[in-house]
This record gives sequence, C-alpha cells and structure tokens, in this order.
Amino acid sequence: MFVPIHIVSFGFHNGPLSPSHHADVIESVRNFPNPSKSLRDSGATGLSKKLRDDNFKNPSAEKLYPELLQRLESYVLAQITSIVPETKNENVDEELLEIDKLEVEETLTNQIVIGIGCHKGLHRSVSVVERLAVDFRDKFKGWRVTVEHRDVELSKVVGTKQSRSQKRDQKTNMLCKED
Repeated sequence: MFVPIHIVSFGFHNGPLSPSHHADVIESVRNFPNPSKSLRDSGATGLSKKLRDDNFKNPSAEKLYPELLQRLESYVLAQITSIVPETKNENVDEELLEIDKLEVEETLTNQIVIGIGCHKGLHRSVSVVERLAVDFRDKFKGWRVTVEHRDVELSKVVGTKQSRSQKRDQKTNMLCKED
C-alpha cells in the first residue's frame, strides 16, 4: 500500500468533523440533488445501491460528480508530489505507480483525510464517498483507501425521520408493552 487515503462522510447539521479526523480537505455536496423522497423515507442511506443509483442518475449529479472527482484527485496527487519531489513532471500518474512504497510510507506521517459533507450525512455524502472510494481504488491501484460514515451510525442511535408504517409499528409495540 502507498499513501493511506481516508474518506469520511458527515452531516454539517450534526457538527463539524472532530479534531481526531483532522480533514485535509472538506467538500460540501449539499449542491448535489437529494435522492427520491420515497427512498429517503424508507430509511435507506447512501450505503444502499438502489439509493446510490437513484442519486447518480440525476443529470445534475452526473455533471457535479466528475468535477468533484477531478478536484480531489488533483489534491491527492499534489500531496503525493510534495512528499516525493521527483514525481513533478507530466507523467506523474505513471510515476506514482512506480514509487517505492516504503519511501512514501516512511515520509508520510499521517494519512490524507478527505471530508465529504451534506446536510444530515445520510444520503448524498454517503453516496458520494462510496463512489469516490471505488474511483480512487481504481485510479490509485494498490493504495489503501478507507471509508468512514460518521453520521450513518449516529442516525441509528439518535433516530431519523420515520415512515408512517415505522411510526405505526413503534406505537403498536409501545401499546403491547403497556398491556
């Protein structure tokens, strides 16, 4: 593995990333379209392939995602070229694949952390992070790309917007417990 790249999804509504994440770059995807209301209300998150497919079939997302990917790939490449100066020429992509892995690991004390935020951190940011991870693993073959979804787990603890049937089931369970 070369440089560890860690991508974190989060919701601005739930606060900034904690200092432990020390994101090197934070991108907002609040300008990406929301997935359909029926998918959001079903409790699906961006971890759902169906929700991701719905999210990225929107023409606006099809336009915005490549721009975001280009910015982030450029950022990662700039970080690597600053660590390994001899890669500063037109063939940087090919050269990065030839770099001695130990040389980079010894030079790099931390990982590159990218934060991707939307409003609640459940749908758009999670979808984008999942797709970025696939694209980064393809672009930077052999590099360790890790993913974290801060607010997906938080939503299970705090509770998210429930559908009518979920509310009905919850009320039924509460009434049954009272008997």
